[in-house]
Amino acid sequence: MTVTSADVPSERPTVLIADDEAALTDSMAVWLSDHYRVRTAYTGHEALREFDPTVDVVLLDRHMPGLSGERVMEELNETDVEPRVALLTATSADDFGPELEELGFDDLLTKPISRDELLEAVSALASSASEPARR
Repeated sequence: MTVTSADVPSERPTVLIADDEAALTDSMAVWLSDHYRVRTAYTGHEALREFDPTVDVVLLDRHMPGLSGERVMEELNETDVEPRVALLTATSADDFGPELEELGFDDLLTKPISRDELLEAVSALASSASEPARR
């Protein structure tokens, strides 16, 4: 599927990408920058510093130095803000137990991820950001 401007909400949503693989994070930021405002973080602590109520979508790596994606998600769940959040992982969905859903992740993206897969996933998350979150 090709994502076009018609697939993206009229206001440019803000996406926070948090992954300790700098090359991947920077590539994803470039891929998304035509349609979204993009922020990047390379650790869990940076992700929390970059997060604020204007962030619509968060892409969280599962394994980051300092704070894992799961721990960052726990912190986000403590806020009054309810962004759509996808967990980025090299592990398949079959390797997760109920804790993934319990934490309130809206999607699971398996690395490596292609540009088209990323754009499709973020478009869906951004489009649903105005709906009540399931957390």
